[in-house]
Amino acid sequence: MINDDQVERALFFIRDSASEAGQLAGAVKEAEARRKASMAIAFLQATGTVAEREARSRTDPAVMAAYHDYCESVAAYEKLKLEIKAGEMLIEVWRTENSNRRAGIM
Repeated sequence: MINDDQVERALFFIRDSASEAGQLAGAVKEAEARRKASMAIAFLQATGTVAEREARSRTDPAVMAAYHDYCESVAAYEKLKLEIKAGEMLIEVWRTENSNRRAGIM
């Protein structure tokens, strides 16, 4: 059984995480833009055929670092989204338990 204190903590967590979730969503978009820009710069600086330039730009250290930063941003954002979802699910289970209790099912 889920108690009121657990629900209160979940509600506060969801409320308090809203700003961080927004910041992380922005960080993902910014990291993606940096990744694309570094890829374009590396492509323009590379020589050879288009395929060779693409291969060189994908393996450029700056591009790889930008891709790593992008992946870390996505991971942090997805982790927080899942934690918020877990809080929402806990609240839904609590609501169902209370509804069942009122209906005499539990």
